Amino acid sequence: MYHEAYNKAKRRYKQELKDSGVVNPRLSIVDFIKINALIWSNWWTPNDRRAAFRQVGICQGKVAAELVNREKFYMPPPPPTPTAPMSLVAESPEGVAKGSTEYWKVKYERQVAITERLAKTEVGPKEAGILEVTVQQKRKPVSSMRITDGHGSSELTGLLEKIQSKKATAAAADATKSATAADRAAKKAESDAAAAAELAKWRYCQPVCACQSAPAPPARPLPCPMAGWRLCPFCDTLKKRQCGAKACKEAAEAACGAGSLREGETQEEPESESEEPGSGQVSESERE
Repeated sequence: MYHEAYNKAKRRYKQELKDSGVVNPRLSIVDFIKINALIWSNWWTPNDRRAAFRQVGICQGKVAAELVNREKFYMPPPPPTPTAPMSLVAESPEGVAKGSTEYWKVKYERQVAITERLAKTEVGPKEAGILEVTVQQKRKPVSSMRITDGHGSSELTGLLEKIQSKKATAAAADATKSATAADRAAKKAESDAAAAAELAKWRYCQPVCACQSAPAPPARPLPCPMAGWRLCPFCDTLKKRQCGAKACKEAAEAACGAGSLREGETQEEPESESEEPGSGQVSESERE
């Protein structure tokens, strides 16, 4: 009711502005208040108010639930009737001496009947306690849009410019991020190529320098540019000293510990064999 009356008054108000000479009038908060003032007293009638109260079950200041239309209400189905659990043990027959042949015959027949009935019963995994499925309701996503991001702001001016400015700012931030990532990848590729070239030079001069020819005497040979460099056996990078990476240090300590353990095992002296009589060795009394 309200929106219908407001839209009609809004169209009349904009037409009046056009008739007065305003081209493409844009309404502000002041115009919104003026339109509401025009329709506030007559956008619904007393009969409309009474009908609205009746629809929610209020009539003449009292609760009247019988006036509520329940055709579109969702009525949950009645709960299932609980059934008594099935006994797995046959009941003892009555009127028969306990422990007699007839007693055990009747009880056996009843137990067989229970077993056959259980074999024909369909039991789901949940009822059998094999599988318990926990159903979680999906959370509805909450919009992070601000009131000035869409139409319907209290200012009613400059909304399109604000949206376009925000989109342009986001696009510029994405472009800057992509350019930074591409620059970082190019620098990494360049550094990897330089490290591979240095490693190739170092391997070429191992174990003897082969990159420079021996000068004629009495000139002294030039030092090898790869002298003093050594290869880390764990990360395959050239270093002037021992590699300081944490993983390489831990691997080196583990290798040193294993090497010292093997060296200690090799240095153990074998146990001396006990001399047995008659093994070829002569005692001093026998020599005399």
